[in-house]
Amino acid sequence: MQIKIENWPYNLKAAFCLNFDDLSPFYFARYDFGGNLNGNLIKQQEWLLSHSNIKITHFVVPQSNFFLPISNKIHKIINFRTNKFAINNGKTLDWLNYFKNLINDGRVEIAMHGFRQFNNHYYKRHQEFYYDSYDEIKGKLLASRKIFEDAGIRVFGFRQPGWGIDENFNLLKVLKELNFEYIAGSSFDAGLNMKEQRVDNYIPSWYQGILNIPQNIELDSSLDDIYKKIDSIVRESNLISLKGHFTNVKWITNNFRRNNFVKLKNIVGYLEQYKIWYATFKEIADYFKITSKASVEEKYIDQRKIFIVKLPNKIKGFTIAAKSEMTALPYEEIYSDNSKVVLSRGKNYKMVFNVSSDNFIIEY
Repeated sequence: MQIKIENWPYNLKAAFCLNFDDLSPFYFARYDFGGNLNGNLIKQQEWLLSHSNIKITHFVVPQSNFFLPISNKIHKIINFRTNKFAINNGKTLDWLNYFKNLINDGRVEIAMHGFRQFNNHYYKRHQEFYYDSYDEIKGKLLASRKIFEDAGIRVFGFRQPGWGIDENFNLLKVLKELNFEYIAGSSFDAGLNMKEQRVDNYIPSWYQGILNIPQNIELDSSLDDIYKKIDSIVRESNLISLKGHFTNVKWITNNFRRNNFVKLKNIVGYLEQYKIWYATFKEIADYFKITSKASVEEKYIDQRKIFIVKLPNKIKGFTIAAKSEMTALPYEEIYSDNSKVVLSRGKNYKMVFNVSSDNFIIEY
């Protein structure tokens, strides 16, 4: 009998997380980054949340200072330095309460997307941490966290603006020191995978002591390509991580304008054919951090083979596949309300434990 810990809970085939960068209270004239509660971006988000089981992880810029190609006159009108668009500014209270309600409903996670998404270098100006030292990075992250705390939001995850990460990986060291639970820090060829592949593209993985959750589908891709990628990821029981930018600015890639919203509606329908776990990045990190550190101990008691599956913490929906070496029979599903299961010989099982436990016993 072979015991395999499944990637996802409740015997679900794959996980899906829709995630956006750049959400902030900022909007001015035709530029919107989710700040206009009556705008199309918010209306489109509300449709997705009300017509599907999808959850959304938003990577939020807490004190916007966007580098936009607009005139100096308009920059003076906007006057970023007044912190007018900070999430803890009393003038953005309606915006803040709207998103805090979504957080409380469990449908939306707010994670950190830098501090101001801006640096003073002429090159790669949006890559806020690209040129920074350890102390500079730590100062920005502490300032950013303080704004979130003042706004009443606790953040667990981080994505670096523009995938920019310093070559010494000081950013990872600071995130670990400040007890961030994950970084969503990689695409196929950027972020942690810049110049060489360091982390997996389809499953969470550890790098330098912090858990990375990858991005593997872009919203600008064609529907056919997205469908093919989804099919491939589901076959391998991996993570579908679909990334966009929560803005209507047309020159920003993977934006959330009408055409990409329609694309997302089609993707929602396509996913219905599969057993999908719709989760936030925080939920994915919580499950993976436990299962990736699980251990299986095999022993004999009274001539009975016993497998003891030990977890570092309690978790509900924990799923195990038990495969007999003697048979190629299809899996039978077992849902158990206790932490002990006795299996018949010569059969394959997938067991879902509805009980929260950190010690599961399988007797064969």
